[in-house]
Amino acid sequence: MLRHEFTFTFGFSLHRQLIMDKVEMILTVSGLIYKLYEMIETTKANKERCHRVAERVRILEQLVCTVKQRGPDHISDIVGKALNELWFTLLSAKELMMKFTKSKTVKNFALSRGNEERFLKINQRLTENIQVLSATLQVEQGNILQRVYESVSVINQNDMQPLGTAALTPPPLPTPPTSPPMPTPPSPPMPPFMPLPCLHPYAPPMPTPFMPPPMPTPLYPSHAYTFAHASVSPANSQTCPLFHAPPSVRYLSYHAWAVLHVPSAG
Repeated sequence: MLRHEFTFTFGFSLHRQLIMDKVEMILTVSGLIYKLYEMIETTKANKERCHRVAERVRILEQLVCTVKQRGPDHISDIVGKALNELWFTLLSAKELMMKFTKSKTVKNFALSRGNEERFLKINQRLTENIQVLSATLQVEQGNILQRVYESVSVINQNDMQPLGTAALTPPPLPTPPTSPPMPTPPSPPMPPFMPLPCLHPYAPPMPTPFMPPPMPTPLYPSHAYTFAHASVSPANSQTCPLFHAPPSVRYLSYHAWAVLHVPSAG
């Protein structure tokens, strides 16, 4: 099994290397055709036909350079087949150009109808090689772009899938350094607690403070006023012993004296 895989790998690498060698030979032949075209141009003979061949070879050279830049790992079998056909076409063009450069037979060569047909066939084959090789490279380029598009689509789908809870949780933020606590100012002392008297539901009611009785309303305020300010007493009011007595005693005494001594209005 290992021997078979080694043989397949070695054969595949050798095939790629042969294709790259063929690319180098194609570029060499293309350069030779340019030189032959310059020689023909100096002779001024059949310039238009050789110019057409040189233009097609220049286009093919650009396509071959594109294949060379890709490297041997990116050359498909279709491209390799197109390069082989191009190789044989360039060999025929080289042979035709070499005959055309001979100075002795330039005139006869240009007038030969058979050679004119050979030029026409070479141009047609070169045109076909250009179309096949360019189309193959475009298809491969499209396949590469398609693979790139599919890869990008897969990446976008993976990005749109919901993440787990662990991925959604942000990393914890670093805790800032804590400053030392500020000293608490001393609180003022509380006043001593005075216990409230415990009132039993069956305790007797609190005694009501004593209120003095209201003063009696004088019956004859006009007589009392006349007696208090008139000199009707047997002695002077200032020398009377009742002058310095309390008002209530004075009032009652004067009232009693007035009742006994003051005649009634009737």
